[in-house]
Amino acid sequence: MGEFQGKRSISGWSSRGGLTRNPYALDRSACGSSSGSAAAVAANLCAVAIGTETDGSVICPAQTNGIVGIKPSLGLLSRSGIIPVAHSQDTAGPMARTVSDAAILLGEMTGVDDEDSATVSRGRPVVRDYSKFLDQNGLKGARIGVARNMIGTDPRIHKIFETCLDIIKKSGAVVIDPANVPNSINLLSPSWKSFITSSRLI
Repeated sequence: MGEFQGKRSISGWSSRGGLTRNPYALDRSACGSSSGSAAAVAANLCAVAIGTETDGSVICPAQTNGIVGIKPSLGLLSRSGIIPVAHSQDTAGPMARTVSDAAILLGEMTGVDDEDSATVSRGRPVVRDYSKFLDQNGLKGARIGVARNMIGTDPRIHKIFETCLDIIKKSGAVVIDPANVPNSINLLSPSWKSFITSSRLI
């Protein structure tokens, strides 16, 4: 991400390919580091893609480009070939347009690799079909807190946010509103602080 290239670099930038654009708004960030994978899925250039994450590099591009991203637990799949920022965090993860597609890809990615000790030491059976765990009623009874002090001030985003909350409630979730997080900005890494404070491209 940007902090590894320099203080003025922007999330989603690559020295090889340049800046990845958000396919829904070309003047907006596609986030990073797996912005290319996310933008390709969002733009229908591929059905699914794979990203890698240390701290939000699958999840942030997924949410910013309107797709599904999963960061698996460490050791669920092989990290062979990945150049890590942190051995205790880095792993690949599926990116797709639907939860079902992401679950199918996750099943294809899991397994034991003798070259990755984290996969060998798990000592659990390998699951090859995560789609069997999908449940349309999965939100029923779930308790979800709403950190309103973290949603920003854009009225357009607030409108979408409230629509999503209504869907969550209608799906049977118990919504705790508000559930603010005091001093939340201090809990974030520098890369996330930068993304939250400025998501428009310079």
